[in-house]
Amino acid sequence: MALKDLLKDLLKDLLVLAGTGMEAAGSHALSLSAACGAAPTAAAPTIDPPLPPNLAAEFSEDVLSRIKEDAEAA
Repeated sequence: MALKDLLKDLLKDLLVLAGTGMEAAGSHALSLSAACGAAPTAAAPTIDPPLPPNLAAEFSEDVLSRIKEDAEAA
């Protein structure tokens, strides 16, 4: 079985994380989804409204800073 056929059987949906500096990964993911017949879905990090304190406590400070920077740059 060819790799392309195998991927068509395995990949049905593909989540693409959109954000600053991730353009190349997004383009690659869209090409992959087109080649495999997968349905692409895009998601972007944001903190508007702010994360509830109980949810924010689950993330490290550097992850929260990156999410905030990406949201402000969008």
